[in-house]
Amino acid sequence: MSEQTVNKLTYGDLEELSRAAADLIVELAETAVGERGFFSLCLAGGHTPARLYELLATDYREQINWRQTFVFWGDERLVPLDHKDSNYRLAAEHLLPCLPPANIKTVAVTSADPETAARLYEEEIERFRQEQGIGSGPLFDCVLLGMGPDGHCASLFPGSPLLEEDKKLVAAIAEPAGSPPVVRITLTLPALAASRAVIFMVSGGKKLELVSEILSGGGIQFPAARVRSQGAVYWLLAP
Repeated sequence: MSEQTVNKLTYGDLEELSRAAADLIVELAETAVGERGFFSLCLAGGHTPARLYELLATDYREQINWRQTFVFWGDERLVPLDHKDSNYRLAAEHLLPCLPPANIKTVAVTSADPETAARLYEEEIERFRQEQGIGSGPLFDCVLLGMGPDGHCASLFPGSPLLEEDKKLVAAIAEPAGSPPVVRITLTLPALAASRAVIFMVSGGKKLELVSEILSGGGIQFPAARVRSQGAVYWLLAP
């Protein structure tokens, strides 16, 4: 495994940040398809990536081989896919029409319980690993993440025992958590680390103070500080 590199890039506003993220994703996709024959992208929820998804589906649409692109989610709220709090819905509004339906690896939000949903999603990921012949290589070519004001990412929250999970790729959060307080599933730190690149998209003054603490070597109590990659971690920042 090559040594991880960390890159901090600051932009004037969210539009500039989103375009920079799109440029980076195009580059990662081209490299991945050239080397592996496919591009696996793990999507983030929240409001920050909405403009990025819109750009990828419009200005950047012709620059990505969508037929060879597969999308996953770093976490999902167990609400209907058309619910306003669904991470799937955010991507469906812009990005997902670009892809073949079979390439969209959706969380089974209608499962009877979060443990079942987590197990089914881990099985989906493992099936993808086998179908693509990934073996011990990176599962994801790119993982997109936001960061909350408490330093959480995906649905990994400060103080959660899931931060110590070292076997599962997907875990359930059976008690309502986060904002909105709903039942969730999340990729674990080992799953996020099974990536060629991680892109954090962070906007907002208080969050930027937290990023500074993380990048200075502190803030280990924040889940975002514990995210690793087999290649590079990019922190794309805007006021």
